[in-house]
Amino acid sequence: MSRSRSQRWIIAAAAAALALCLGALALRPYLESKVRTWIEAEAARRGLVARIDEVRIGLWPPLRLIRMALEITKSWRMSADLVEAWWPGRIRLVVQQAVVQGPAGLKVTAKSSTWDVLSVDREDFRIALGSPQSGLVLRRSAGPEDESTWAIEARDLAVDRLLELSRFEKPLLDSGTIRGALTLRTSVRSEIQFDLDLTTRSARLPALTSDGSKQPE
Repeated sequence: MSRSRSQRWIIAAAAAALALCLGALALRPYLESKVRTWIEAEAARRGLVARIDEVRIGLWPPLRLIRMALEITKSWRMSADLVEAWWPGRIRLVVQQAVVQGPAGLKVTAKSSTWDVLSVDREDFRIALGSPQSGLVLRRSAGPEDESTWAIEARDLAVDRLLELSRFEKPLLDSGTIRGALTLRTSVRSEIQFDLDLTTRSARLPALTSDGSKQPE
């Protein structure tokens, strides 16, 4: 191949790459809007309400959700300042400043965590904690009559490395290692039901009663 022909080939390849990049940039707002719509629709189909302030698509990471909130029931709500999704291979989620709020002033806060998506289909999913440590699996499954079951399984989980559990902004569980499961069942036709089977080691449980300004529930 002559030098001039080689130069023309390099210029043509660079022009094609530039055209692809410009095309991707032009399509990005459309794709981001479609991703937002898809996430909100999939959540609604499962009886959840999802809200996302901003969706960003790029190369590193491929998908970023900024200020995302997920309403499970009227009493239970999850939110995160930042969620990043990474692939190919197994999908990995990086979550920053996640908060789970429940009834009676319950709150669970995790500053930073990484989750591996083990399985996902149209109705169910299962994810496992990867960092700051392993030992926690979250599973959601659908049942008859719009029933949803959320299950959390812990195996020798050092709580203080991952999250803070509080009630009315006061610590509810201090340090220690936990093992066990929490199951939460929701349905449009019945009240929320939950089962708790938990074992703790080297943990301290402050008083569960609220202060004088709050009525215990």
